[in-house]
Amino acid sequence: MLILLKMIVISLVFYSALLTLFLTLPNPAILKLLLKLVKHFYISLLKKIAAIRAHISPPSFDPSTSVTCSAVFSHFEPVSLPCLKKIIAHVKSSGSPSNALPPRFFKEVWDTIGPYVQMLINSSLTAGDVPGILKQAVVQPLIKKPGLDTSNFRPISKPLFISKILAKVLALQLQSFLDTHSILEVFSSRVLKLFTVQSLPF
Repeated sequence: MLILLKMIVISLVFYSALLTLFLTLPNPAILKLLLKLVKHFYISLLKKIAAIRAHISPPSFDPSTSVTCSAVFSHFEPVSLPCLKKIIAHVKSSGSPSNALPPRFFKEVWDTIGPYVQMLINSSLTAGDVPGILKQAVVQPLIKKPGLDTSNFRPISKPLFISKILAKVLALQLQSFLDTHSILEVFSSRVLKLFTVQSLPF
């Protein structure tokens, strides 16, 4: 669908440029050549659209009817200490200025504070609730390009480091559930890892 939209936009731009030439060039020979070119482009566009549609297989079910989900995600599972250690090793050492411990120091003393962090995260997972302090973040404005005015700032949200760990735990469990039950749509390239528009099965 995205490829078709791109082709339509390109064709509109092309037709707009030809229309401008059509109105500014009164020479009949040139106008005739332009009309022939427009016709050729239009036919080529229709052929490309037909080729793309031919590679799209029809759905195996009626899309107008509701489909019941075969699996339901009911709760999060407590995370083990080795799993938490592995997650923290891959979390970027950055975060909010409000961190009680700098992220790098947090990682260095993990063997000491690990069980307490695990207790906090698992209590949040089992209760299905995130503590209010972990929902807070510092918003830092970053300018897009040097030399631009203040209207070109881009807000960056910096949560607590432990909030990033909890978010990673939640994301991994949700991703595992979606992958196990094949729930993700194959055309959702924006949310699939290592997938782009170019990798869509057209």
